[in-house]
Order: sequence, then C-alpha cells, then structure tokens
Amino acid sequence: MIEIILSALAEFGLIHEDYKHKKRISLIEKEDGKKRPFQKYLLQPSVIITICLIFTVSIGVIAFIIYQHTSIYPEKTKKN
Repeated sequence: MIEIILSALAEFGLIHEDYKHKKRISLIEKEDGKKRPFQKYLLQPSVIITICLIFTVSIGVIAFIIYQHTSIYPEKTKKN
C-alpha cells in the first residue's frame, strides 16, 4: 500500500515537472517565434530520467554478464 502511494506521488511530481518544462519552452517559443520540438518533448525530465535509467541498467547487465562469465568459466580466463 505504501509503495503504491509513493509511486503515485513520484509520478505526480514527474508529471508536474514535465508540465512546467513544456510551459517554459512554450513561453520561449512565443518570445522568439521559433518552434523547439526537440527541447519541448525530448528534454523533458521524465524522458531524461528514462534514458539515464536505461543506460544504467544496460551497463549493470553487461557488467553482471562479464562477471558471471569469468566466474563460471575460470579455465578460459586463465588461458586468456
């Protein structure tokens, strides 16, 4: 139950930050008259967090596979 509440609060925080980001970029677009779709959609806090999370998890998986491979097959490691 606590996990659901904390998850909802975290998601609400991200949604609120994304809304503030889009609003900020929209104001800049109105002042300049230039469209900024890259900044508006791909530089949102939730997108940046997702990209960082995917990168971190992939590095962790690669490190785990390398560690597991060297600990399961120590004979091949000694030969190399």
